[in-house]
Amino acid sequence: MILSAPVGPGLVEPVGIDDWRRMPAGVAFAPMASSGSIALDGERELSVSERDEVAVTLIDNAFPTINVAAIMKFSAVHGLMRQSDRLHTEPLT
Repeated sequence: MILSAPVGPGLVEPVGIDDWRRMPAGVAFAPMASSGSIALDGERELSVSERDEVAVTLIDNAFPTINVAAIMKFSAVHGLMRQSDRLHTEPLT
């Protein structure tokens, strides 16, 4: 199978796929290729050779995210975006 994949900034190329499977969180997977590059986000890559041992592990909820819509709603409901008539002289906490 061949897919079009981002392989660099602004660069989409055909990439061959021999096999695929779901990656449950916390399970290490070792790529079967003996050398090549592992692209993490299309800009950073790790080059590996046959001397390297490589494993990839998916970590569930590894990066915190911000719910912008919920934050804006909370701010509006609680009046946090309103301009105050008084000047704040102390840092807000």
